[in-house]
Amino acid sequence: MLWSFGVNVLLIIVAPNLIPAIATKLFLVAILWFFMIENETTKKFQFPKKLKISKIMLFVGSFIIDLSIMCAFLLIMREFI
Repeated sequence: MLWSFGVNVLLIIVAPNLIPAIATKLFLVAILWFFMIENETTKKFQFPKKLKISKIMLFVGSFIIDLSIMCAFLLIMREFI
């Protein structure tokens, strides 16, 4: 989650708008999903199977949580900048 906070700070500096921030986060999640599929660590990634959820639901859930945190952080920081 530290990389996500770094991206949030960078987005506030570059463009403190909500739509580009959401698009950037969606792009980063897509890249992470691609690396997850193409890498051999997929076989070692047993966490979703133990919870009986699919990997896509895990990524969607983490994206929604990250998006809500990012939106709150962005709206608060926009008031100060």
